[in-house]
Amino acid sequence: MLVDQLLGQIAYFEGELPQAQQHLEVALATVRASKQLVPIGTSLGFLAVILQAQGQRAAAEEMMADARQVFDLAADAGAMARFQHELAQPRARGAGQAPPEPA
Repeated sequence: MLVDQLLGQIAYFEGELPQAQQHLEVALATVRASKQLVPIGTSLGFLAVILQAQGQRAAAEEMMADARQVFDLAADAGAMARFQHELAQPRARGAGQAPPEPA
């Protein structure tokens, strides 16, 4: 995943947009399988940059909108995990247990 993202970035900076897009599509497929929201959003965002550089404005805007949506989901997931952790603390203390760590 990270290797493909880095190779895509290197190809982008070297002006090799088709290779950059290919590496980032592989990275995106890998992180989608892992369901890790932040790497998914990062891959989508960088692919949007590449599409924009290739003159594919509509596709780039759509992909950037997808990236924003994924980052919003990631932020909500983090907030929910912290909230659940805070809720669990008083119950754990009352039961004489250590509170669980946030995800």
